[in-house]
Amino acid sequence: MQLCEWHVVFAIKRRLIVVGKYYKERRDELILIIWDWIKALFIKELDECRLKLLRALDGKEAEYI
Repeated sequence: MQLCEWHVVFAIKRRLIVVGKYYKERRDELILIIWDWIKALFIKELDECRLKLLRALDGKEAEYI
């Protein structure tokens, strides 16, 4: 894992906490989806992970992805 990847995930996690809509268990699920998205090696895999993340998010958070 590169340090910049960790910072990206940390920033997104912090945003999910600030929003206040997600319980810890749900945030942990979302973080796993985000890691899959970040670690995707191929465009098809990247698109699939992004779509999965968009479906998992509620409301305005999806607008930033």
